[in-house]
Amino acid sequence: MLTLLFHAFPLGIAVLDKELRYRAVNKALAAMNRVAPQAHLGKTIRDGIGKPAVTLEAPFKHVVFSGRRVSLEF
Repeated sequence: MLTLLFHAFPLGIAVLDKELRYRAVNKALAAMNRVAPQAHLGKTIRDGIGKPAVTLEAPFKHVVFSGRRVSLEF
């Protein structure tokens, strides 16, 4: 099912580790970031998307370390 989500839909999806480094990126997200999927691997979200990552880092870390969901509004 994860493979289907990762490849079949035009949604940008990434798997991050606890240091917010990319471990997997689908083609849709890579296209949005204008960087090849493999080029993301091992880099932080700040490396991948730049300044917008500052807004995302705290909520992402909250989810990673607390296991609780977060709602984001833009």
